[in-house]
Amino acid sequence: MTPPRWARVSELHIPVNAGSVDMLTQLGQVSPGHRVWLRVNPGFGHGHSQKTNTGGENSKHGIWHSDLPAALAVMQKYRLKLVGIHMHIGSGVDYGHLEQVCGAMVRQVLECGQDVEAISAGGGLSIPYREGEEPVDTRHYYGLWNAAREQIARHLGHAVKLEIEPGRYLVAQSGVLVTQVRSVKQMGKPPFRAGRRWF
Repeated sequence: MTPPRWARVSELHIPVNAGSVDMLTQLGQVSPGHRVWLRVNPGFGHGHSQKTNTGGENSKHGIWHSDLPAALAVMQKYRLKLVGIHMHIGSGVDYGHLEQVCGAMVRQVLECGQDVEAISAGGGLSIPYREGEEPVDTRHYYGLWNAAREQIARHLGHAVKLEIEPGRYLVAQSGVLVTQVRSVKQMGKPPFRAGRRWF
């Protein structure tokens, strides 16, 4: 039985950002020839906490980089059309790490041997939460990703679009959150320390 969501996705021709080989199989059975993105886990990640790290072995997200041939085989079987490669490797900006991600994106596109229309950089742009923290340099951020895009475009022989997820960068500094701690609760040992969890 076809899940209603897949039937609706097929009916509306909505491109799918596939995060697993199984997802490609399910979609292909319902909608051969569908347009898809591949969300690739490059084997590493980054974030201001483990909860915002969406890459590497401890993350459930994305198609593991060494499983890309299996994903491409399913795509060929169901004639799925590759739109682009997406990598979401965590929240926050560390420019040295970002260079690694850009390099991984270029390698994945070149190694998959498929044409793409676009690449997508997930993870969001960071903002300074504490006094003394530096804001993200958007020109530098763009420069790194644009260099990756241009390298891919030269390899493919045509222009390639670059998509980013600005995330909280657009809205987080548009207001102020004022809160008050009314009680402290101990959960086992050691006592709970503020900053270990999101509320």
